[in-house]
Amino acid sequence: MLRSNSILDVIENALTQDEINALLTMHNFTSEEAIRIQTEFSDLVLKLDQRDVQSLVRSISYDTLLDALTYASDEILTKIYTNLSKRHAQTIREDISYRPPLHINSVLEARRFIIKTY
Repeated sequence: MLRSNSILDVIENALTQDEINALLTMHNFTSEEAIRIQTEFSDLVLKLDQRDVQSLVRSISYDTLLDALTYASDEILTKIYTNLSKRHAQTIREDISYRPPLHINSVLEARRFIIKTY
C-alpha cells in the first residue's frame, strides 16, 4: 500500500484547490485549519519521548489512534512504532492497511482530539 507524507498530499494530488476548500468546508474545516491540525499533530508526536508516546497510545481509544495515524507521514509512524512492542506496532500497521479509505474529517477530528487531550 502506498503511503503519502500527509493527508493533504493525498487530496492535493487528486483535487483542485477549490475542490479541497469545498470538501474541507463541507466537513467544517478550512484548509488553513486542516494544515494547522496537521502541523500541530506532527509537532506534538515528534517531540514526545518514549515514555510519552507509550502514555499517549494508552490514553486514547484504539480507533482514535488508527484514525489519527491514517495518512500519517513515515516519520510519525516510525516514531510511534519504535516506541511500542513489535507485536503492538505490527497490529497497528496491519489494522491501518486493512481499513477502508477514511474521510479526511475523521482523520482531522482524531488528530484534533489528540492535540487537545495531550
